[in-house]
Amino acid sequence: MQPVSRFGNGGNLYGNPSTMGMQIPQNRGYNTGYANPSLGMMISNSFGGAGMQQTGMNVQQTLQEKERQIQQLKSQYPNIQHKNVSNNNQPVDLVEINLKIQTNEVQLQVPLALIIDVRFPLIAPKIYVRSKLKHNLFDVRDQVIELDVNNVTQWVPQQTTLSEVIAKLKTIFEKDPPKQEKIIEEVNKLLGVVTEQNFRDLVEADCLSNRSVEELRQLQGISFQELICSSPEYKKIGQNLLDVINFNEKIANELLQKKEDLEQHKQQLLLVSERIESLTSEYNDRIGQCKKFKDAFSRQNLEGFVQKEIKNLDSQSLSLETVAQNSQGNIFDVLQQYLDTRKNFHRLNILKLKLPELKYQ
Repeated sequence: MQPVSRFGNGGNLYGNPSTMGMQIPQNRGYNTGYANPSLGMMISNSFGGAGMQQTGMNVQQTLQEKERQIQQLKSQYPNIQHKNVSNNNQPVDLVEINLKIQTNEVQLQVPLALIIDVRFPLIAPKIYVRSKLKHNLFDVRDQVIELDVNNVTQWVPQQTTLSEVIAKLKTIFEKDPPKQEKIIEEVNKLLGVVTEQNFRDLVEADCLSNRSVEELRQLQGISFQELICSSPEYKKIGQNLLDVINFNEKIANELLQKKEDLEQHKQQLLLVSERIESLTSEYNDRIGQCKKFKDAFSRQNLEGFVQKEIKNLDSQSLSLETVAQNSQGNIFDVLQQYLDTRKNFHRLNILKLKLPELKYQ
């Protein structure tokens, strides 16, 4: 929240609502038609074709009716903005209106965005509010404020128009204005206490001609500055200035407190980030070890290892046969080594035959 400027925005907190960005919600079903908005233009053959036959409208007539209603809105609301955009890969019309609401108690602007589907006017438009306001008509979803047209007026194709919806919505808001956030209400209240006319009244105030002779005699020794400062106009402006200063001090203290809280959250996030990096490194190391283990026990490596060992054992068997034939060393030890070698040789041959039957993921 920025500190309040005493002379900002002419008593209205809202600037240009068009600067408040809004993304068209994606992948959200239409309340007035189909739950799957991705049906898009394909529905024009099923729903659109049958629906148009029932209503007596073809594609060209629906396009003309949509353009007619948009032009009607433009004639009634000069600040309207109209452009073609894409929603869920389907073309739609985006109409932005800055709806001004003025009553005895409140003066505000309600920026609206109308999303007009290709099936319009067979289905009602979607309406979104592009400002943080509260009202019983509003439905907040994913920080996007939606407004159901049928809560304003029942949408009847070829009967209900966009202008009618906006007019009825404005009437509702004038009787029951949307609520602003408490901080915004406080700011607008401060900005509305003193106006430009109050300063003009102070400048034009005649502090002497309406006083009696006795009152003028009592003013001897009082400076002109003291006389001005004692006027009700000056007191009102001065008190408002003090209120604004106190309000800015309050907001500044709240922002400082929020800054400290954000610093704490920042430190916590840094610790979490470091922990995530550490776990990520450990995870990558384990993945690398698992990959090495997997590669080591791949079919190709196992077959190569078994084939190599079979050749080695066969060579050892031949060497032991040579030793036995030459009667070198203890014949029983040589015989035992030979038998052990041949056992391993035959085991590996059996394993070699079984390897093709192994299943690898």
